[in-house]
Amino acid sequence: MITIRLCKSKSEYQKICNFVEEAYREKWCIRYLEENPQVFFVALNKSDIIGTVGLYLKSVPDKLPAEIMFDFKIKEFSELSCNKTAEISRLVIKNKEYPLILTKGLFVALYLYAKKHNIETTVASVKPSLMHFLQNHLKLPVHTSNKRIKRNAIPNQYEEYFLKEPFPVPIILYTRETAPCFEAIKKSLFKNITFHI
Repeated sequence: MITIRLCKSKSEYQKICNFVEEAYREKWCIRYLEENPQVFFVALNKSDIIGTVGLYLKSVPDKLPAEIMFDFKIKEFSELSCNKTAEISRLVIKNKEYPLILTKGLFVALYLYAKKHNIETTVASVKPSLMHFLQNHLKLPVHTSNKRIKRNAIPNQYEEYFLKEPFPVPIILYTRETAPCFEAIKKSLFKNITFHI
């Protein structure tokens, strides 16, 4: 049984950051991560980390990373409160046996946290393959933006991810709109994953 839960301590947070950095170095040649999300979810097989995803929480007047890198404002796409917005980041799956189940589980964890903390909107910078997964496998109503990457806003260490094809695109998910999909996915995972959010 896989467990997905919130990070519990500073030492575990650092362990998760190291796990993410190692994965990013392997896939995107990113040497280090400048800033990590305030909230981390971790997927565990017994005590082994096999997946992570994080959330940047928006605090006015700060911008979320996607707002800076794509030069847009959440309020351009949402009539909901911009103060109740977060950004998905640091999705890493390191398990060849259950990659689809883990990805579903980590997104369900994000939804459960958003629901619990009244986060109305989440954004993310995703590659086309992940957007295809969200739309076609999870059947989520995904909203996209036609905003292009603002090249001079991309830190050097992230150029491999943002400035090489296929380029990432900004997406928007509304918690209320995605709720029926995520509730159904959660039910389908009850034999595989335990959630502690």
